Amino acid sequence: MNKVIAQLILLSFFLSANINAQENSGPLINNDHTEQIKPSVRSSLLKDGRPIIEVFSNFHHAHEKAGEVTEFQLTRAYLGYHLFYVDNYSAKVVFDVAPPSDQATIDYHTYLKEASLTYKTSNLRTSVGVIEMSQFALIQEVWGYRYVISTLQDRNRLGPLNDLGGIIDYSFGKTVSIDVTLSNGEGGTKIKHDTKIKYAGGLTIKPFDGLIFRGYSDYTNYEDTTKITASGFMAFHRPENFSVGIEMSYQLNNKYNADHSAVGVSIFGHVHIHDYFSVFARYDEISTNVASGELNPWQITNSGQTLLGGFEYSPIEFVKLSLNVQYAMHKTGFTESELSYFFNLKYSF
Repeated sequence: MNKVIAQLILLSFFLSANINAQENSGPLINNDHTEQIKPSVRSSLLKDGRPIIEVFSNFHHAHEKAGEVTEFQLTRAYLGYHLFYVDNYSAKVVFDVAPPSDQATIDYHTYLKEASLTYKTSNLRTSVGVIEMSQFALIQEVWGYRYVISTLQDRNRLGPLNDLGGIIDYSFGKTVSIDVTLSNGEGGTKIKHDTKIKYAGGLTIKPFDGLIFRGYSDYTNYEDTTKITASGFMAFHRPENFSVGIEMSYQLNNKYNADHSAVGVSIFGHVHIHDYFSVFARYDEISTNVASGELNPWQITNSGQTLLGGFEYSPIEFVKLSLNVQYAMHKTGFTESELSYFFNLKYSF
């Protein structure tokens, strides 16, 4: 893994230097100084490029049923590169270095978060490859504190953040946009070996600056079991001042388990109180149904309620620090409460 990270960083800086050199230098000449060498076709197609570096880490102290836990964590590191070609094309490759999602081990794994080719105009965007799912993209932007805690659907694994497939997003002016996605439904870390396809679509309405309505649904059929997700949110989002919103989600046949449904709601908001400071708060609740023949609800990762609040300090654009408190009441046959104090750090480039 260390070799992969080192090679990726070296590649990023090499490509940045190479592109900048092409922009700032004149025609090259060969060793005998008699004949000019034209730029290669490959170089002439590149407009720009930049490395992608984003790291999440924290120090926290938690009061749990099993006892007190105090530890440092590096929960995620994104490393990649974004190339911009002529004629509205771009390509992006991003690796995600993180602990496994099941938390069974403390070893870090390297995943392919994104490997996509994109064509984008003023009202059309289409991407193919390992792409970011539209189910999460906008709500993550509006929430804005993923390095502290991820969004409701992401945190409860109601779908993969990325997947292998394609997306078309079309905007009808500044008010309405629609998106359609076809993907393998497994997530970007798995290779598909079956016949299922995930069909997804979304509608976004922005009646005026700051007000957002978003609806989304997806459908996948596998071995006679149909998994359906429906979600939506509305928010008033002025990131430089404040935002407030509500997200709702419902999923039928979670992980293709018949009669396993989940429903959740998340209410959130933040206020900027200074150029460098903001305060934020959020309330999540998610519950599951009682399956046929069972006495208790089946359990999802974070069934119950979660309440959090804190503040963020950003001394420079690419560095964010947060002190926050998180209180969770999990339902695992009986209610368990957990109180945690976090110091979170995010730095990016």
